[in-house]
Order: sequence, then structure tokens, then C-alpha cells
Amino acid sequence: MTRIIRRAFASVLLLSGVGLWVCAAGAPAAAATETPPAAAEEAEPAACWECVKNSDCDAKCDGPGSGVCRWAGCTTCLCTR
Repeated sequence: MTRIIRRAFASVLLLSGVGLWVCAAGAPAAAATETPPAAAEEAEPAACWECVKNSDCDAKCDGPGSGVCRWAGCTTCLCTR
């Protein structure tokens, strides 16, 4: 009787291991087919000029400290002088 229980337990462990292995092998393939949200967002504002900080606007405005980086659908420079 214990021999049957051991075999059944070994079979369950073996099948569980194979199931985990199959699921782990399929996960990267499923992830590769999905479009990452960050890549989709980056593609949309291609026409926008992106300023990150106020000093990015120095060349577009009159010089150092003359621009402010603002958000209005895109990040754009607002010249203060």
C-alpha cells in the first residue's frame, strides 16, 4: 500500500514540475508579443519638443534664466522676457 502512495506522490511531483517548466517557458514568449505601454506613449508625442528643465529653454529664449519649461499637452518653453 505504501508503494502505491509513494508512486502516486512521485507522479504528482513530476507532473507539477513539468507543468511549472512549461508555464515558465511560455511566459517570455507571451511577454514579447505585448507592446509595452512606455513604448506606445513615446511614439505619440513625436511632434513635441520636450524640455525637461528650465535651462533647456535657454537657447530657444533670450538666454540663461529667460525661459520656463511648462506643460501644455507637450512640455514647451515659455519665454519670460
